[in-house]
Amino acid sequence: MRLFIPESILGQAEPVEAPPALLPTPLSALKDVSSEFLAACGQNLPGEYLIDPDQLVPEIQNHDMQRLLEFHAHDARIKLYVMVIAHDQKLPEGVRLEKIASGSLLKTDACLLIYPQGEPWRTRLFVSSSIHGQVSSSFLGETIQACLQEALQTSNIHDQLRRYTIHLSTRLFWLQKALGATPAAASGKERSLKEFAAEETTARTKSHVASPAIMIWGGAGALLSGLVVLAGLRIRRSLKLRKLRRIWVLPEPETVPRLGGAFTGGGGAMIRYA
Repeated sequence: MRLFIPESILGQAEPVEAPPALLPTPLSALKDVSSEFLAACGQNLPGEYLIDPDQLVPEIQNHDMQRLLEFHAHDARIKLYVMVIAHDQKLPEGVRLEKIASGSLLKTDACLLIYPQGEPWRTRLFVSSSIHGQVSSSFLGETIQACLQEALQTSNIHDQLRRYTIHLSTRLFWLQKALGATPAAASGKERSLKEFAAEETTARTKSHVASPAIMIWGGAGALLSGLVVLAGLRIRRSLKLRKLRRIWVLPEPETVPRLGGAFTGGGGAMIRYA
């Protein structure tokens, strides 16, 4: 009878399949986000740290991300904003991000993460110019690499976003402690957003973090090498078993008794095979 009764009636939750991981989108297939999308991002309130006009993040994960970013903003001086775009989208060239979140990014020390859903290796990181001027490029490069490595620990695209954001939040707390208690934005300089140029650490990123396409080819190569080694071991084992099963048939020559008689005693002999 249990086969015909729905799982919800039995009190058992039906298993929810995780969304499949997306393959890397070719650069030629990327398209710019629309002007309507950017206008909707500009209408976000200053306290809405997750910017997702297209509602790419499901409701439950959306609430979790909002609580995480609000918790970060409550204790951190460097506010963290996360803009989620589709996996096949990118920002237009020369886009101005000062109006994002009702212009709140220019009113305080801030960090803006542009996150293509399912493709964390294409994220772009913008920070306040006052912070960018006080931080070494090596620290920002290591931050991006560490966040990417953390996100790639799972294939679920929503877990990737959560892992990336948590690790970036932790790194921003480290950065805040290193800069000291005085807000960098209070220096009187013109406030603006400055992108951390990915080319500054391109070589180091390639040596530490492989893109999923490279990981796929590397995994295929490792699998092929493993199959070759396994085949060699099987051949070696079969040869050993063949040697163990081999039967040696040696000749049995007749020996002449030492005393020369047919019925005399003491007729011993020794046979040696070389």
